[in-house]
Amino acid sequence: MKNKKIQTERLRKLAMHLKSASHKDYVYQAIDEPEYVEHDDYVDEIKAFFVQPILESICVFHKDWRLNEDGTIYWKGDLSRSPYNSALRFYGLTESMFCHLFVPHYQKPLIYGGRPLHMVSSPTEIGDNILALLELLKVQAN
Repeated sequence: MKNKKIQTERLRKLAMHLKSASHKDYVYQAIDEPEYVEHDDYVDEIKAFFVQPILESICVFHKDWRLNEDGTIYWKGDLSRSPYNSALRFYGLTESMFCHLFVPHYQKPLIYGGRPLHMVSSPTEIGDNILALLELLKVQAN
C-alpha cells in the first residue's frame, strides 16, 4: 500500500463541524448495507459504517463533494463515486484509519486513540475520535 498524505486540516474541520452545537441532539445509526472495496486481487466487504459523518462533508467542503442521482455522496475527485473510496482519498486515510473512525466496533484506541463506537453513536463521539487520531499523529510526528 502506498503512503498517503493524511489531510489533517480537512479532518479537523470535519471533527469540529461534528462537535458543533448544531449536532448536539443527533445520533447516527450505522448503515448496515455492505460496501464492497476492490483490491488488486480480491474484493473486501465492509458490513456497516457511519455514512452520516461522510455526508456532513458536503456541508463543510461544499465545493468538493457531490450527490449521485440516488443521493449517495461522493468526492468529485473519486471516479468510483463511492462514499468509502471518496472518504479514503479526500481525507488521506488508510483503510484501517477509516474503519477506526467510521465503522462501529472496529476502534483500535491503543493505535489511533479515541474510544469504541457502537451501532448508534453521536457526532460528538465520532468527532472526538477524529481529534484523538489527529493528536496522536501530531505526537508521533514530533
